[in-house]
Amino acid sequence: MKRSLITVLILSIVIAAGWVPAAGVASAQATGQAPRILSVLSNGALLADDGTVWLTDSFGKLTMQTRSLGIQAISGSTYQGIGVLPDGSLTAWTDKADYGKIASASDVKQVSGSHWLKPDGSVWTYSLQTGKPEQVQGLSDVSLMAVGNRYAGLVKSNGDIVYKSDRGTPVVWGKVSNAGDVADVQVSESVIATLLRDGQVVFYNLNYFEMNDGPNYLKPIPVTVATDAKNIALVSDKALLIVRKDGSVALNNPFESRNGKMATSELAGVRGVDRVVSADNEYLFYARLDNGDWIAYDRDGTTDTLSLPYPQELAVSLDRTKVQVGESLKPQLVLKYNTGTKKSLGGKDVQVSIDKPHLLKQQGDGTWKALAVGETTVTITAAGLSKTLTVVASQSKALQGGKTISGVTMLPMKSVFQTLGGTIASDAATKSHTITVGKTQIKLKAGSKAATVNGKNVTLKAAVRSENGQTYFPADLLSAALGAKLTWKPATQTLTIAFGQASMSVSTYQSGQTTKTASGLYAVAGTGKYAGYKLLKGHPYESTTAIYFKQSGTITSSILVDVRKVDLNRKITWVDPYGIKHTNTVGELRKLFADVSNQYTSDWLLATFGSVYTDYFPENVPSDQLIEQYLRETGQIQ
Repeated sequence: MKRSLITVLILSIVIAAGWVPAAGVASAQATGQAPRILSVLSNGALLADDGTVWLTDSFGKLTMQTRSLGIQAISGSTYQGIGVLPDGSLTAWTDKADYGKIASASDVKQVSGSHWLKPDGSVWTYSLQTGKPEQVQGLSDVSLMAVGNRYAGLVKSNGDIVYKSDRGTPVVWGKVSNAGDVADVQVSESVIATLLRDGQVVFYNLNYFEMNDGPNYLKPIPVTVATDAKNIALVSDKALLIVRKDGSVALNNPFESRNGKMATSELAGVRGVDRVVSADNEYLFYARLDNGDWIAYDRDGTTDTLSLPYPQELAVSLDRTKVQVGESLKPQLVLKYNTGTKKSLGGKDVQVSIDKPHLLKQQGDGTWKALAVGETTVTITAAGLSKTLTVVASQSKALQGGKTISGVTMLPMKSVFQTLGGTIASDAATKSHTITVGKTQIKLKAGSKAATVNGKNVTLKAAVRSENGQTYFPADLLSAALGAKLTWKPATQTLTIAFGQASMSVSTYQSGQTTKTASGLYAVAGTGKYAGYKLLKGHPYESTTAIYFKQSGTITSSILVDVRKVDLNRKITWVDPYGIKHTNTVGELRKLFADVSNQYTSDWLLATFGSVYTDYFPENVPSDQLIEQYLRETGQIQ
């Protein structure tokens, strides 16, 4: 059936009556299992036991509220409401904002509409603009209340039954001997209905009254229409629902119940009812059955069973699962329901558990940032569903400062363990170091091969050593302590350290080292005016061109120097195109080549001067490629 979206009074919650589920109620949203309905609003919106609210659109389709309220009871309207949190405190919202906690549990006796009753008998609501609590003036000593859109029915602590319109003053319509005898009160435009704890249902109809002296000269006559009720709901001035103690439901018309005539009819086909909620759409009411299920009762006498969509799958997607340290990932999280509904989830809607938080961190914007090298699993949980995936973080740029000593690869302690997300605590007096990487604790001591890993003794291939303020440890410690796979690459003087699919590398190349790479390249320090540069050696152009280079961060600069030996004073005799003979030195000819380059063709100059002319030009040397090849082979770049 088509349902219309109406925003009106929804539900009154009596805290003392136990209508609020106890804190810690378990959600039924396990995989493939529908959640339980806790409450139904008068317009057909539903509150599930996982704290989600499902609203109805103009086509009757249920749509999950985009904000996760985490509430266990609801009152007011879908556009202005109050939710009861698990601890009994209240949270408030409008269609434009969530105002968070507005009242603590100790300040709440009852909730009705967008109002709450304090234990001291005062009535409160909240500002739609700011969410700030506001006391309703003129209402005090209230024991029980029902607040509608434009009117309210109150039971005062002295037993007065009071009616108040939104623009009028409170008017006493009746009285009970003890306010505590009233279990519930309902209100419509012209009727107040009360449910007494002994099962009596008594209403007061403004259109059925007696004359009275005093300010309340029109006093409604109380009419008792039931003596065995456990719940009531006032749909309108002409429809009062009565749930009997045997679970049957009766419908009374207060307008026609007078002068001893009770216009009450039993509703066929409705049994086992615990409580009812009036409906303001095509249904007459909603009913909760003794087993906790909810049904909708149509005005034609048919019933529909209410059910909630339930999540079947939590879909998590990443643009990639392998990242470099320092990079971030943005997960896309979608909850898929059995009805085909999909809900995109934000960071507040899910729980993210990172197995190794020293490797990966969830940031405030919902992204995950890679902090260090390694593999970690990430488990995302929402609505009782979980998804686990693995993120691999590597570092492509090789660390510098490794050494090979007596055939053992020694690594710089500080930079290596920082890259692995570890922390180091050093004791200068004992020359000992305590390293923590995730759940692994490593203890080392300078000058000793002995180490401990989580309290277990390990003997290393070489002793830990300190040089020039730097501490070095043998690489096999990473295998023993962290399960790393070590691969030595002699061509590049580099040690690759792998943790599953994650990897990093450490170069053992030392400044001034002349060990040749696989292609025969090596570098020595520049001298003289080229001090600060490195001179690349072992390339095929070494006899004609010196290649100097230096690095500054990620920028490499180079200088090419022609080193060919030329006697500039040697004399050359030649004949110009006019047959005139000339004699010049090589130095003079080089100046001539520059001056006459536009007068003579290169073919004529080559035929006339031969090697004297070709030696004038520097050799075409692929210096950039050679420098890059050397840096790559030595592990200084990837």
